[in-house]
Amino acid sequence: MNEYQFNQMLSSHEQLNMKIEEYTKLKIIQKIEPNKNEIQGHLSKAEHNIKFIDTISKQGFSDWTIVGCYS
Repeated sequence: MNEYQFNQMLSSHEQLNMKIEEYTKLKIIQKIEPNKNEIQGHLSKAEHNIKFIDTISKQGFSDWTIVGCYS
């Protein structure tokens, strides 16, 4: 699929749903129900990273502040 075809598919709800159905049948993609424990784990890690970023930015480590934003 080239960029033009991709953009065409995205502009058509019907074409997009057909492609999703095709990929689902081929087991390329699958629907996964949300896992509240996993979500909470991500939120806890984000809160931890925010504390890290806040601490090191106050100490003048702007380079590590940026790294912390991507962790």
